Amino acid sequence: MKLFRFLKSKTFFANLGLALVIMIVGYFMIKILLGAFTRHNQSQEVPNVIGLHFEDAMAVLEESVLTLDISDSSEFNIDYPGQHIYSQYPLPGSKVKKNRAIRVTINPSKEKPIALPNVLEKTRVRALAELESRGFIIQDIQYVSYIGKDVVVAVQLKGKEVIPGTPLNRGTKLVVILGEGLGDEILSVPFLGGLKFWEVKALLASHSLNIGAVLFDAEEDTVNAVVFKQYPPYGNQPGARSGSDVDIWLTLDNNKVPSGPLSQLDSLSQTPQQ
Repeated sequence: MKLFRFLKSKTFFANLGLALVIMIVGYFMIKILLGAFTRHNQSQEVPNVIGLHFEDAMAVLEESVLTLDISDSSEFNIDYPGQHIYSQYPLPGSKVKKNRAIRVTINPSKEKPIALPNVLEKTRVRALAELESRGFIIQDIQYVSYIGKDVVVAVQLKGKEVIPGTPLNRGTKLVVILGEGLGDEILSVPFLGGLKFWEVKALLASHSLNIGAVLFDAEEDTVNAVVFKQYPPYGNQPGARSGSDVDIWLTLDNNKVPSGPLSQLDSLSQTPQQ
């Protein structure tokens, strides 16, 4: 009974009212304090720093009371210069609070060279696809006399042949040399006796012929050794088709080298035995 009388008393309602006032005041005070602490309604729009040098990006973010969190990339992005930003998070236009760190990815200063793949003797379609997938640019396609039709004979850079495995930058412009296959024309084979390997290669190329098998009588030395036998033999009997191969035998013994392309030089005009 006393409890019911107390609930109906002025004292109860006064205490209840005071409690409600304290709760309401407390709620608004907490809201104000949290807003001040978290900087509520003080968000910043993230500027676009993609494409800027990281030092310029840092200055732009400082003006917006934001900081820069740099992440170096291990792969070079060819669409941006070195030391320039090519991605950021949060994205441009996003709303963030002051002093928020904006994470950016910076392009390396220089691109790491890529090894030229070995596309020799590969078909045109396969070779071009492999080169372009590595980021190389096919500047031109040229044809030379070679037994293999539409297969890669060489890859050139600025007029010089490039060896497979050579490190090159992405975007390097290359010339691909392809074979045009055997021609119908029967050519006279030049005399190769006494010539060194590189001389043979140049001479045969000028006659639309290629080096075939390279055999040695003893020590393998393509720098100093000279030709002492060849097949097909010198002349047009039987001759050779345009783009076909000529096999050569090399020696370091100059006494084995014939003095000239004479008809009596049977050792040169007959097919040598391996």
